[in-house]
Amino acid sequence: MAMFKLLVAEILYRKLNFVLSLLAVTVAATLFVAGPLLVDGYSHQTQAMVAALEEQTNRELDRLEKETRRLMRDMGVNLMIVHKETNMSDFWAADFASKDMPEEYVYRLASDRRLTLVTHLVATLQQRITWENRKVLLVGYLPEATQSHMRRKKPMGYNIQPGTVFLGYELGVGRKVGETVTV
Repeated sequence: MAMFKLLVAEILYRKLNFVLSLLAVTVAATLFVAGPLLVDGYSHQTQAMVAALEEQTNRELDRLEKETRRLMRDMGVNLMIVHKETNMSDFWAADFASKDMPEEYVYRLASDRRLTLVTHLVATLQQRITWENRKVLLVGYLPEATQSHMRRKKPMGYNIQPGTVFLGYELGVGRKVGETVTV
């Protein structure tokens, strides 16, 4: 019992030290118990936030992929085959090839089973003309040649019906859809 009286006497003599020590031990014990619980709770919260961000990122990536596909489709052709006798300097200066290839070449390419990475084959005929006192590039398109040995895909370009024209922005200013023009 003398030990207990000595302990109480020491506590009463050093009240502030005892209270601060007791507070420190209490805080340490509380943190020892509550720390893992807090970390676990924050971990679950963080995982939920990461999952939500992943979901949002995946949706955004899907949207961007779809938009990129649409932009690539709307850009048109990305491989142009020209006649072997075409002078490429003249081609780039004039925006069209001066030598034409037979239309049959498009159908030959479409029926070639070795051609697997090209899915949209379109023949074009281009010529610079003067139209309504302006120099313009007139472009004629064949309908897209389909490859019978590949899965059908939606046509990439514009579907321009025979007897109709598609005017670009500059030539279309001041004109109405359905208006008759002479080429």
